[in-house]
This record gives sequence, structure tokens and C-alpha cells, in this order.
Amino acid sequence: MTRPRPACLAIALLTLAASSASAQSTLTRWIEAETARVPARTAVYVKHLETGEEAAVRAAEPFNSMSVIKVPIMVRAFLLAEQGRLSLDERVTITRAELRDGTGVLQYHDLGIQPTVRDLITEMIITSDNTATDLMTLKVGGVAELNRWLAEAGYPGMRMVGRGFEYRRRLLALVDPTLRDITPEETTGLMYASSGNVLFARYEPLFTGERRKWVDLVTDPATRRRLADERTRGARVRHRRHRGRHAVHRDGAPRGA
Repeated sequence: MTRPRPACLAIALLTLAASSASAQSTLTRWIEAETARVPARTAVYVKHLETGEEAAVRAAEPFNSMSVIKVPIMVRAFLLAEQGRLSLDERVTITRAELRDGTGVLQYHDLGIQPTVRDLITEMIITSDNTATDLMTLKVGGVAELNRWLAEAGYPGMRMVGRGFEYRRRLLALVDPTLRDITPEETTGLMYASSGNVLFARYEPLFTGERRKWVDLVTDPATRRRLADERTRGARVRHRRHRGRHAVHRDGAPRGA
């Protein structure tokens, strides 16, 4: 049998490497062209796990991770389950107090349903459910514990800056400082009222007497416009503040993300 010469092997390897680099470059150029059509600042990183092929566009730049933080929450939950510190079969009762506005379907179910922790993880990932996310954040130990684990796991630049209702409550406090101390339940109710969501009907009993003025405030067209403007401005400020240092998460993003 004739053995291949070293020179031939080197040429073959160089050819394969060049081919791979060409394919990667082509993919990167295609992603750049597609993202350029989007009227927003974007970043993409992809890796083919079988071939190792990678492509990246602004992958090293810091971004507000928004709902992407739900993936680390899922990973942490599964690790705790493997360690016997969290049961995926545990059932969680969802009352009005646990509901969170924005994305997801759990808010549209009857009150009192009892999904398992596994169900919550599924909804958190598949429908980006904010109710499930808030509950799972608590299940993995809260914001501080999640950030501690992320840092120890080798991701110090990724962190969760707060739960979704906390961000919404800060927004509401901008239009009325007395709202800075309202409960998560009241926060969710006022967000439903502000957006004209029919689910606000569940929260009507919370806003009687003096509290009714809060509903009148958040449903005023001028207030709605200001809240929308503050969401946009806040996202920009946070990005500039953390640029080059952190990829941060702010759950409760504009448009219900």
C-alpha cells in the first residue's frame, strides 16, 4: 500500500482548513447582510456543534440580554434537580399574586392551577412566560444567588439585575413616587390597566377608594406615552452604563418581552 507523502497531507489539511474558513466567512457575511436589514443594533453568535463551525457578528459586544436570561435560570434549575435540591415534580399553585404581565400563557389560565416546576421551566423557555420566570427565579434561590452561580460558573459578565415586577414598579414610580412601595400584585394590575388588558378585571378589587386614582393615572394617554418613552430611554441608558463591562438582563422589556 502506498503511503501518502507528508507534503500531500499538509496540502490536504490546508485545503480543508481553507474550505472551512471560507464557509465560515460566507455564513458570517450572510448574517451581517441579514442583520443590516433590521432597523436595530443586533448581535449574533452561532456554532454548529457537530462540525465546530462558528459565525459571529458583534458577538463580543455587551447587550441587555432581556429574556435570554431565562436560559441560565433553566440550566441552574436542572443542576439543582440533579443535586437533589429541587424537585421538578413539585407543584406550584398560581394565584393572582403570582401572575406577571407581558409574555406567556399562564396569565390567561384560571387562577389556582398547579403546574409542576418542570411545567414552569417549559413555559419559561417555550412561551417566554414571565409568570413562570418569576417563580423559577425564586426556585433557584433568587437574583443574588443566580448571579453568584453565574460568576462561579465562569460567566461574571452575565447577570440578572432584578425581577420583572421591580423594573415595572420603578417605571410606575417615575409618574407617581408613591407607587415605589406597591406590591408585585398591584404592580401587575396597574400594568394591565395601563395597556388596556382585559385581565385587569381580576385586579379591580385592589383599586378602590384612594387607590382608584392610580388606575386613572396609568390609563391617562399622557402617562401611557411617558411610560413608553421611559422604557426606551431606560434601555438606552442601561446599555451605555454597562457597555464594555456586562451583559445585563432586564426582564420586563418593552412590548411585553
